[in-house]
Amino acid sequence: LLTRPGLTPQRLAGQKKREQLLQLLLEPSGSTGPDTVDRNAVDALIDDLAELRAPFIEEDLSVGPGVVVYTRGRQALWTALQSPTINRVSASRNRASQDLDASDRTVLSKVELWGTSYVTAQGTYEPLPQSGAEPAEMPTGLRLPVSIRANIQSGRLHWGSAGSSLSLPISGQGEFQILYL
Repeated sequence: LLTRPGLTPQRLAGQKKREQLLQLLLEPSGSTGPDTVDRNAVDALIDDLAELRAPFIEEDLSVGPGVVVYTRGRQALWTALQSPTINRVSASRNRASQDLDASDRTVLSKVELWGTSYVTAQGTYEPLPQSGAEPAEMPTGLRLPVSIRANIQSGRLHWGSAGSSLSLPISGQGEFQILYL
């Protein structure tokens, strides 16, 4: 789940659920500390927002880095590095983000580690057809959430205030679903 500015009128139907979801994710309360989040409530709100089937507008992805505030499903390695609570990254000092550019379909993923150090992976992306959709319908006519295939070609480890970096052997394909608010 990525947060995005600028709701369109088509997405206003889910405004209340969106606000509830963001409050749960960004301002959690609980007796066990700041990493506590009611995953059942979060998952239910995400399902409700997904059921709205808002139109996918690819240009909405090009507003700068989208900060990852919640994931569900199989835990990614970077998620495990970010927070002791599975599927929750926003309470950590470190952040993960994805910056997608619809004009050339490039992607830059970034995960902060150990204070000022971070890893980037860059490549391209493509929206995938939804069940029942013909490839000719791509990318118009898609509804959120949308499956995305990332094709990563390179990666770098960055550290220090002088901008030091080291090339990493990061490459391959991955798929994920995106629901932006």
